[in-house]
Amino acid sequence: MSQDLVEETPERPGGIPNANSPVLLTHMLEMVSRGLRSTRALQEALGVDPRTVRYYLQAGVWLGLLQDTPDPLLTPDGLAYVYAGASRPALYAAAVERQPFLSDLLQGRRTLPTDAELRAAIHRADPTLAPSTVERRASAVRGLLGPWLDARAARALSDEQQQLPLPLAQVPRVEPPPPLTHTSGRSFSPDVYAWILVFLLEHGELTLGHIRGLLDRAGADDVAIGGYVDLALERGDAVRVEERLVVTPAAISRRDVAAHPDAVILTDGGWRNMLDLWRTAPDKAARQPGRYRLWDQRLLGQPLDPATLEDDLRRALRDRALDAWPRTRAAGPAPMPPHRAPFLDVWEQPGHLITLPPTLAQLWEGVTGVNRRLRNARHRHDAVGTPTLAAVPAVAHGGLMHPGEPLLRSVADARSLRQRLLTHAPFVGLLVALLLVHRLEGGRAEIIHERGAWWVRSRRRRLGPVLEVLESFAQARGWLVSRLPTARFGADALIGLLDRTGLALRMPERVMLDDAAFHQLRMDEEAVIGARLDTLGRALLDHIEALSARKEG
Repeated sequence: MSQDLVEETPERPGGIPNANSPVLLTHMLEMVSRGLRSTRALQEALGVDPRTVRYYLQAGVWLGLLQDTPDPLLTPDGLAYVYAGASRPALYAAAVERQPFLSDLLQGRRTLPTDAELRAAIHRADPTLAPSTVERRASAVRGLLGPWLDARAARALSDEQQQLPLPLAQVPRVEPPPPLTHTSGRSFSPDVYAWILVFLLEHGELTLGHIRGLLDRAGADDVAIGGYVDLALERGDAVRVEERLVVTPAAISRRDVAAHPDAVILTDGGWRNMLDLWRTAPDKAARQPGRYRLWDQRLLGQPLDPATLEDDLRRALRDRALDAWPRTRAAGPAPMPPHRAPFLDVWEQPGHLITLPPTLAQLWEGVTGVNRRLRNARHRHDAVGTPTLAAVPAVAHGGLMHPGEPLLRSVADARSLRQRLLTHAPFVGLLVALLLVHRLEGGRAEIIHERGAWWVRSRRRRLGPVLEVLESFAQARGWLVSRLPTARFGADALIGLLDRTGLALRMPERVMLDDAAFHQLRMDEEAVIGARLDTLGRALLDHIEALSARKEG
């Protein structure tokens, strides 16, 4: 086979390769995907001599499956090919047809060129080659073209092109909810409060300036925020930390219902106490705060009438028992002191509040956009405005800065931005950690796209949507996860962000850790980050396998 190839002419970058075995080429690409990069390591793994390794590395570059770099790195097409499973023949045929020399040679053909045609084409491409070299290159090309002729690959090609990597993810539209409509007063409107609560649950915390800025943006610039801050504290949806509201475990536990205006009323402990008074002491109930009368009108469509109270409630609840709705009450003391360090440094400790904030979409603006926001944050003294990536958190881990960190002056470059994203943003770190162990552990758990959603799959079994699986791991570690089930920044946007920042390769049916990122996480200064992600990923993999075992049981 290729071990007995003897070549006196040195390989030329981009030249026609002297490798003839698609099987050996595929095996080498698999070794590269597992992190083997040096000629010596590949030589030992493949059982060939160093010259043969060089021939096949050149063949991988020639077919567009490897990057032309000192250390071999898979291209997006190469990464897709390695993990394509049954679709490999189609992707190999596609790589052959994209190669310029082969594309011209095969144009309009349904059979392989003759030996004479191959020799003539190679001589035209490089007239400096000796006849014996041309003969060997022609034999090698014929060998590499074998799978292209496979009838199954030819038939699959038109159907399987969707396996190739997708174009760069589009910028997600993460906009605030529509302008507010005030239906029951401006001081304690359940519509306004539910709207604010959405942002609190998404971000984990809001400064008073953020609340003011969000209301201004929604066209509610004449609405005072004091009543809503008090309401959040009374309901136990938030505790106050300095000049900000921080979401509570109770608010997270009822997040499925708490962000709807009617649910704000039905879950409110003060309003529920007022109902109890109407049943037992109507005189006292009549003296309850005026906001409850406005809420009665909002929920029931009329003032509360003790004589028809039960019938009115049944109609509003649509036969659901009122006791099925959780009842709010004031929270206890402020949360435990946050871990004032990057999330990846302290992930093994319990008690973290983690979020997936929609402000991560601002990373589509790149380093320039992030630095512009940091500069604006330094120059704004009133602190009124909507949340951005430049907001320094007090408690929550979610964006580019950890709790209590001084405001960044700037981010140096795209690589520094990726490193900060990996170490500070929990959901980014969790997802990349899972992709890393997928590469290292031979696919024991993977992220696939089926039925319009991204899933975690283990042992050929879908365990659940990817964000739900990551959240279950977080809860098992004793972390609080503040995230809405219908988040505006969801799994597709998160995976698109990894694609955008060069951390992952997004394909229609799966997402993979980008090969350059995989290499960097095991080299130089990023090896420290890679080691921490590896530890995190293995803990996550243990959790996933436990979930899989429970499902099988």
